[in-house]
Amino acid sequence: MHFGARTDWVLLSAVLALLGFGLLMVWSATQYVPPVRNEHPLPEAPWAAPLGATPDPEKAPVITFVSERAIKQALWAVVGLALMMLFRRQNYRRLNHPAWAYGGTGLALALLALAYVVGERHRFLRLGPVGVQPSELAKPVLVIFLAHFIAERSRILNERRTLLPVAMTLGLLTGAVMVADLGTAFVMIATAGAVFVAAGLEWRHVRTAAAVGALCTLLAVFIPGYRRERVLAFVRELGVLQALKLAPQNSPSEAAPAGKLKRDVSYHQKQSLMALGSGGLWGVGLFRGIQKLGYLPEADNDFIFAVVGEELGLAGCTVLLAIFLVIWWRGSRLARSAPDEFGRYLALGATFIVVFQAMVNMSVVVKLAPTKGLPLPMISYGGSSLIATMILFGILLSIRERSV
Repeated sequence: MHFGARTDWVLLSAVLALLGFGLLMVWSATQYVPPVRNEHPLPEAPWAAPLGATPDPEKAPVITFVSERAIKQALWAVVGLALMMLFRRQNYRRLNHPAWAYGGTGLALALLALAYVVGERHRFLRLGPVGVQPSELAKPVLVIFLAHFIAERSRILNERRTLLPVAMTLGLLTGAVMVADLGTAFVMIATAGAVFVAAGLEWRHVRTAAAVGALCTLLAVFIPGYRRERVLAFVRELGVLQALKLAPQNSPSEAAPAGKLKRDVSYHQKQSLMALGSGGLWGVGLFRGIQKLGYLPEADNDFIFAVVGEELGLAGCTVLLAIFLVIWWRGSRLARSAPDEFGRYLALGATFIVVFQAMVNMSVVVKLAPTKGLPLPMISYGGSSLIATMILFGILLSIRERSV
């Protein structure tokens, strides 16, 4: 097949625009590196000195034109582009095989277990200078598994012999991810639900699955202390607990014992709102943001959307949101026009998992949802997330080029 004969140039252009946008924002967000990464200033920036005192140069942020993290992200982008083109050229129907569906799931489970035992923060595997996050690589595995399983059993989708094995598999995979990465597990569960509903799962089964998923999510949120504090702080600031007289008015930091300063679990979102508000309509200008100077934790990762809002303003945020909506439009259109069931569910899963994660990330940054620790696809720093997302885009392009 001649290159470009059936390529979805709108989708490809949107992907490349996202990639370029992400590299630019990572470059900007990593120009200023705080001396102690991810430690938010309480109550001042880490390098700030008291009034009238001389700042400590050893605590000053490292300012560089192109940071090491920006260079790494550019290298991961090259690898991601190569993988995207590789999957685009391959016939997507080759993925409709037990070796990809079940073998990939088994490999993902093994990597997740290994990361929990020997990995950094139970999330990352260190392979020399390269860090791998298995939970990110589990996302394309999930999409392939769902498409293969549903396409094979679409006529008996609502029977117990279909639902029990898929429930066990999804429970194992999402449970293994949820141990250390609740945000990614939430996105994976939502994706599985969306694909099954589109495939015709009866509503009685949907209600049962939703109840079980909600119960598991509540347990995962409220058993670890830090997750519980984040959710309660979010709900407290909405005023719900106070209205029900279930919590005091004090914030977590205000309620700390005398002489001790407790970490404010809502600090990330407070700083992100300050960044968005200071950006206004057009932003303060690229590379000119202030919040990334150690005030905003994870400025190049989970909260990079706040950097976009500060430096490029509401206009930049709107452009970024519009690109994700274009991807949703092209992907959902492709899911309707795919030549077979496997391609249909593959396109739906790949599109949903990327766009839904983007919407959740943006919701957290603008404080419409509690902090989850979820990267913004294609924009946040991170090789595993970038590569997994570009593999999914390569699969989408492959489906399009083999559709009538």
